[in-house]
Amino acid sequence: MSANVLDRDIAKINAETAVQKTERDSEKARAEATLATRKATFNRDVNISQIEATRATEARDEELRRDVEVKRAQTELERLVRIHTPTPRLIQF
Repeated sequence: MSANVLDRDIAKINAETAVQKTERDSEKARAEATLATRKATFNRDVNISQIEATRATEARDEELRRDVEVKRAQTELERLVRIHTPTPRLIQF
């Protein structure tokens, strides 16, 4: 085999290797872009879930505060009614 043929074969192998490397690099870049997109979507979904959970907790806390205030008001009303309602007195003969 002549050196010229050998050089041509080596050049062909180098070219094929370069093409394969470019294809792998391109595939890797697409995979990394897909991963970045999925991570961003996941992080967004996690943040939305955290916000929704926080809002649900705040709403429940507000509901409980209202319930407590209503019960306090009812208790105070009952106390005031007891204080200001005359008690019946027994008449003794």
